[in-house]
Amino acid sequence: MAGLTVYEVRFGVGNCLHYGVFVQTGNDGAGMLMDVRGSVNAGGKLVFNSRSEMLARFDMKTPMGVIGAYQVHMLENVCRGVDPPDTQYGSTSLSGGSSPICRCSEWNDRVWGAIYSSGIMKGQCFGLEE
Repeated sequence: MAGLTVYEVRFGVGNCLHYGVFVQTGNDGAGMLMDVRGSVNAGGKLVFNSRSEMLARFDMKTPMGVIGAYQVHMLENVCRGVDPPDTQYGSTSLSGGSSPICRCSEWNDRVWGAIYSSGIMKGQCFGLEE
């Protein structure tokens, strides 16, 4: 594998779809998912995560570019450097309480801008065959 393909990925059901950045590191579809998720330990705030995952798990996978194998940690650092939205909860006017809302897409929009600005990813791969 000359370079590692970086994907924008989506998964989930219903109104709350989840987005992230996935870099495929293995020929079998193995790789690393980088995203933000709500954390009970952080009082419902969104926190950055990176973990091993398989490309086949995602409902949508759009190839966005290619990085060198030595740049995986650089990509992770770029993603980690984008602050997540403050909380995954928003007030509801009916109850006065809070209800879960999906805000990972806000982080996802900002993280792709940071990735492109960093210059570590080569080209945009729209239409790249998997």
